[in-house]
Amino acid sequence: MEKEAALDNSKSDIYRVITLSSNLSRPFEMCLLELYDTYLLTSDLQFGFKKTLGCSHSLLAVRSVVDYFTNHGSNINLCEEV
Repeated sequence: MEKEAALDNSKSDIYRVITLSSNLSRPFEMCLLELYDTYLLTSDLQFGFKKTLGCSHSLLAVRSVVDYFTNHGSNINLCEEV
C-alpha cells in the first residue's frame, strides 16, 4: 500500500476503531477512589497496582528476606512460575 493511500482520510476501511471506554472509565475510577479510598485497604506486602510501588520494591523485599534467612544459617529455595 502506498503511503498516500494509507493516510487518505476519505477511506474509513483503512482505519482501526478506537474505543472510548478507557476515556470514560478513568474519571469514573478517580471519583470512586476519591469517595472510597479509606475503605480500599491492601496488604503492605502487595506491590502491584499501588502508587509509588513497583517491581523494584518487590525485588528488594525478596532480597531482604533471602539475605535474612541465609545470614541466619537457613537454606532458601526459590522457584519461578512458568
